[in-house]
Amino acid sequence: MTALRGSCVCGGVRFEIDGPLMRCSHCHCRQCQKAHGAPFRTRARVSADDFRFLAGEELVTFYESTPGTHRGFCKVCGAPVLVKFDEHSRCADRSRRVALYGVVDKRVRIGAQGPMVHASLWTWINK
Repeated sequence: MTALRGSCVCGGVRFEIDGPLMRCSHCHCRQCQKAHGAPFRTRARVSADDFRFLAGEELVTFYESTPGTHRGFCKVCGAPVLVKFDEHSRCADRSRRVALYGVVDKRVRIGAQGPMVHASLWTWINK
């Protein structure tokens, strides 16, 4: 597999994923809508060992959106970059990171493999 690279809007944060994308999913919950300024967000899990920063790790700041779940974004441009978990998160898998599909530079075909949250789904979005 060829490594995937990603970056934030300003290019200050750059990262590489050298491993498989797992459990790709879309979420329509209000928190994801607000965090991304969009009707849904798309993400995939990756092994923490397969994720590495190429530049700008110091520019990433984290917000604990739910206990144990930390949303990382660039403190210069505000772009969401990744999500990480700690031992008391609902996911409880510290070996995983979540790569946000919108910041991956090269488009790869992924299919949603996880559940979608439809409670906040906008009526003009097709399920």
